[in-house]
Amino acid sequence: MKNKGSRSLLVIGLTSAIVVVALGAYTKFAPANLVPTDEHRNQRTTEETKITEPKIEVKSNQHKAEGTDVAVFLPKFDKGNNLTFERTMARAPRGEDLREFAVKNFLETTKIADPATRLLSISVKDGLATLSFNAALNSGFGSDDERTFVEGIRLILGQFKEIERLEFFADGVKLDSLGHFEIDNVTVKR
Repeated sequence: MKNKGSRSLLVIGLTSAIVVVALGAYTKFAPANLVPTDEHRNQRTTEETKITEPKIEVKSNQHKAEGTDVAVFLPKFDKGNNLTFERTMARAPRGEDLREFAVKNFLETTKIADPATRLLSISVKDGLATLSFNAALNSGFGSDDERTFVEGIRLILGQFKEIERLEFFADGVKLDSLGHFEIDNVTVKR
């Protein structure tokens, strides 16, 4: 009788080991999601050092904004490693500036920038939007993240007709570049 119990435990042990190995293999070799990976973030090419018009496809999954709804663009990389954005709608709390809400929502949702990065304000004068961030904006971007961040902000603020150009400040200092990505004379994308 003791022999049958030992065999059962051995069979259970071997089966458990096979399941663990299979799960490990699946995790290691399964295809990755189409979201920016460390490999994307660490790539550095000369094309990313200047603001160019990348191929950006915008897909809308909701209707036109009404009232306090505002468009938020979520970045994705397609199979060809091209940056695309999906347009979604978000409802801003009553009384909150829609421009600031949209940018803050983008920061929180994408987690592209350092988690300590905060938008302090957006002011608009003569078509120029001045975005003021805390000092954390200067840390922790990979090359693709820099491009994704700027292109997302261009799309988000492009929905506001009074805004034509952007300038970025971190801790009160105007930024001409974000890491290796030039951000001087940035126009919005409509």
